[in-house]
Amino acid sequence: MSASEASSGWPDPLPDFFLYSLQFDERDTSATVVFQTPYRPERAPESQYAVEFALILTGVHDLAVDGWADGPAGSASFVAGTATVVGPGWSVAFRYDSAAVVGVRTFQVGPP
Repeated sequence: MSASEASSGWPDPLPDFFLYSLQFDERDTSATVVFQTPYRPERAPESQYAVEFALILTGVHDLAVDGWADGPAGSASFVAGTATVVGPGWSVAFRYDSAAVVGVRTFQVGPP
């Protein structure tokens, strides 16, 4: 899954990242979205590193949740104050006022 499949026709700016988690905080009307690069077994496992970063979306409103399940999202879009995340049998959509990148880190990964 790609981190940003913008419907504007622009190419995906984060093709190697996938949506790792999406959490809502009703106290601050915010959402935290975490992206990671995937583990790729075809690369040398002893020297493989991953990158992870989080987006904090504030001023979340107009939240709509249609189903919820464990499993990867099929697509995620965060464009012009509108977020849409869709997975098999579920979807989440909302609007937000601002976004900031926080918590960038790298770490060594290995087989699950």
